[in-house]
Amino acid sequence: MNYIIESLFVGVYCVIIYLFLKDISLPFDILLFVSGFIKHLFGYILGFQQYYCNCIYFNNSLLLLLFECIIEAFLFLFIGHYLSYIIKNKIYLFFIIGMFLHIFVELIGGHSFFCKYKCSVKH
Repeated sequence: MNYIIESLFVGVYCVIIYLFLKDISLPFDILLFVSGFIKHLFGYILGFQQYYCNCIYFNNSLLLLLFECIIEAFLFLFIGHYLSYIIKNKIYLFFIIGMFLHIFVELIGGHSFFCKYKCSVKH
């Protein structure tokens, strides 16, 4: 049940990213890609990932972090591109993308895998 609350938070987080980027003249697909990239990068910088994984130290290299950001950016682009045909309001769209991605990755075990290979010392 916790992942439902977390997914709401992630949806709001994605809307905040969109609100910061919306006035920049970017093609929509580039906006989606950049939003996904920033979502993951700032999740790392702000400590959301360490909090979520309940660990003190993250095993992270800059190259690995960039790779993860690019993967998330492509997922954000792919899902956002297709959902944009159904959801026309950008704020709702970014909220739904964030929620959907969080729930989807949770259901396929992606978060558990991520935390297992990233966390070196638990709280």
